[in-house]
Amino acid sequence: MGPKALKRKAPDTNEMPADAKLPGPGGPSASPPSEITSFRGDYNFLSNFFHSPIVYDGLEFPTVEHAFQAAKCLDQASKLKLLNCNSPTIAKRVGRKVSLRPDWERVKMDIMHDILALKFAPNSQLGNLLLATGNAELIEGNAWHDNVWGSCVCPKHKNSPGQNKLGKLIMGVRDELRSGEKPSSASNV
Repeated sequence: MGPKALKRKAPDTNEMPADAKLPGPGGPSASPPSEITSFRGDYNFLSNFFHSPIVYDGLEFPTVEHAFQAAKCLDQASKLKLLNCNSPTIAKRVGRKVSLRPDWERVKMDIMHDILALKFAPNSQLGNLLLATGNAELIEGNAWHDNVWGSCVCPKHKNSPGQNKLGKLIMGVRDELRSGEKPSSASNV
């Protein structure tokens, strides 16, 4: 018998209340902004660190970050180690040290898309919140110099916007939700 996944719950700070509505300036009934430049505060549900349990590759992960980091490797022991990290920050740190699957560079965008599609499932609370962002451009603004998945807003990167791959993938999932399409390939992000 192989190793068992430990059951534990992420801290409550990023959990969605049962009666949650789209937050933002002006309250839940306000029109969404044209641009959402941070996945924190009112829009923390867009973050990969937001507690939103999903089942991926046969395991239940507490966050998108946990699942994505575990998808980097093929061996079950590493996947379970990542699953059992106490926070998405730790999972990200541990994920930087795993042996990458040979096809990682080719498949990582499609994997992130698939995991996001699970998080923002049709007719789910998070899916509905994502739809409620309307046509807002979703930009994962950050100050930790990530200009691949997001767009760093520090003075050093002021004039060089990031690729914002995470924001583009989430907008793609939103478009799929809106049209009722099945998830498609993310290879054009």
